[in-house]
Amino acid sequence: INSAAGGGNVGEMMIAMRGKGRTPECKDIQIAVDKKGAKPLLINYRQMGQTTATGPCPVLMVHGVLDHSWSWRPMMTQLSVQQPCYALDMPGCGYSSWPQPGMDWDFDETEIKNLFTQFVDLVGLPKVSLVVQGFIYSQYALLWALENPS
Repeated sequence: INSAAGGGNVGEMMIAMRGKGRTPECKDIQIAVDKKGAKPLLINYRQMGQTTATGPCPVLMVHGVLDHSWSWRPMMTQLSVQQPCYALDMPGCGYSSWPQPGMDWDFDETEIKNLFTQFVDLVGLPKVSLVVQGFIYSQYALLWALENPS
């Protein structure tokens, strides 16, 4: 099977596709990593709709492993008419940093939950409604939400 990169290698295909799905709603934010010598993670996210003090609670959409924020676009387009929507490209997915496991980032429960906390703080979302799909990142998002009900 040939990939978009011309070979059968999924990694080559992903590299060839990088940058071709960035749309106007894409933004980037840097997330600090609590590891000596590690660079901050660059997290790509999509934002549709505007957050207001009196409006509905923003929706934070989290994909599973091997997915990306692009998959949330149809839902975001419809939902953002009523309330603001945010969808992240988790580390190692989409247009976010692809850190080296064990060197820059460990992909463990603590670091993933810390990423959610930093994201909502840096973007200025005091409260969110969480929507998840898939596995791994989604399960940690649910655990994070249970630990941070407000």
